[in-house]
Amino acid sequence: MKKSICLIGIVFFIFPLVSRAELLINEIMYDLDESDTKREWVEIFNSGPEAVTIVTGAATTAWRFSDGSQHTLTPVTGSSSLAMGEYAIIADDATTFQTDWPSFSGILFDSSFSLNNTAGSLSLLVSKDGAVVSQFSYTKEQGAAGNGNSLQRTASGSWIEALPTPGAANASTAYVPPEAIASSTGSGSSSGGGGGGGAYSAHASPVALSQTEESGPSIGAGRKRLALVGEPVEFRATASNPAELRFSWSFGDGTATEGEIISHTYRFPGDYEVVLHGLYGGGKEAVSRTSVKVNALDFEFGVIDLKAGFLEIKNKSSYEANLTNWRLSCGSSTPFVFSRDTIMAAGRTLKIPIADKNCSSSDFVLSGSTGREVTRTNFGGELDQDKLARITAIRKQLAMVSRELARRQSEQMDLPGSVVALAEEMTVVASGSTMEPDPNIQTAQVIKLDDGRTGFWTAVKNLFKRN
Repeated sequence: MKKSICLIGIVFFIFPLVSRAELLINEIMYDLDESDTKREWVEIFNSGPEAVTIVTGAATTAWRFSDGSQHTLTPVTGSSSLAMGEYAIIADDATTFQTDWPSFSGILFDSSFSLNNTAGSLSLLVSKDGAVVSQFSYTKEQGAAGNGNSLQRTASGSWIEALPTPGAANASTAYVPPEAIASSTGSGSSSGGGGGGGAYSAHASPVALSQTEESGPSIGAGRKRLALVGEPVEFRATASNPAELRFSWSFGDGTATEGEIISHTYRFPGDYEVVLHGLYGGGKEAVSRTSVKVNALDFEFGVIDLKAGFLEIKNKSSYEANLTNWRLSCGSSTPFVFSRDTIMAAGRTLKIPIADKNCSSSDFVLSGSTGREVTRTNFGGELDQDKLARITAIRKQLAMVSRELARRQSEQMDLPGSVVALAEEMTVVASGSTMEPDPNIQTAQVIKLDDGRTGFWTAVKNLFKRN
């Protein structure tokens, strides 16, 4: 009788582990073609016959994702239970992932990790000290190293480099770039009119990419591009003999035009495939293509210090942006025009000189190269420079207090006195009129350490009482 009870216990214990073991790390996006910041993600897949529920949160019994260090999981979209054959994404930053992949509608978990671009070992655990459900180690030699592709598990269990497929079935064959196809057949050589080998492509011509129907000129559509909504992006066709070609462009958004050097403006964010046709010799053609990632405009003004003679502009997006011919204007003053290839990296801040501008009662307006307004800030009246300087100093001190609190919490230290969170709307009175802060910017979320030193907080209070 004891043996039967023991056997039943073993079966009950083993079967849940088998079910969980069929949850696989299925796809890894570890090194993107642009900035990796907050954009890395890992896909998991339930290959078993039963649903698997992922326990989220910070409890020790909650699941963990590990890249060498353990990270908790927070549900963002969808259920925490993966049905048979269902996928889920674990993102370094869920908001950024949704920006990169706006059409994704599956299960999404937010976490916080940083995948190594050279090599890494990943695992999924059922708890802080629990069993490993799935694990995989990768190196950059396997592919997907900064070229826009991901590493993907095949049905046989091997891994290949392919175009990303978050929340969908993985590719069955490795991605072959157009350049590799061209080099395998020889530039300008006959493709036999078939183009049957190499990577899949949906463009209309049966001609292989960067090849021609028979021996003839070769063409190129250029490198992959980053663009902004409402901002023109230039395309330039290259060819071994452009004089005998008529170039036709399809921009991937339903529009097309002709020309060797052309400009196109995208109206919406997204990823677009651009196809270039080079027509010649009575209906013959060469074909090439490239990709464009179009990002939304996401800029804001930071510190504006008329006394010091500068203001700050911040690129809040996850991608770099080219501000060629953008303008910063204020009233009737001559606008500041950004030079060619003024590149702002993702999340970076740029200081612009404004010492020669008379902007005491006007808006600062940041406009794109076409004159379209990107963002503005309104003083609504003449600024008191002393108060502006004091506000800047207060903000710096608030940031220091916040960092100190975070440090003490991370070290599990006891805080002196009571910790009180204050959230008040700040109105700075200047020369009889007001300057209200941007409602999207948290200007007065502060931490008060009540340890008897009230001089600083009294100064804050008095500053906003004075008219």
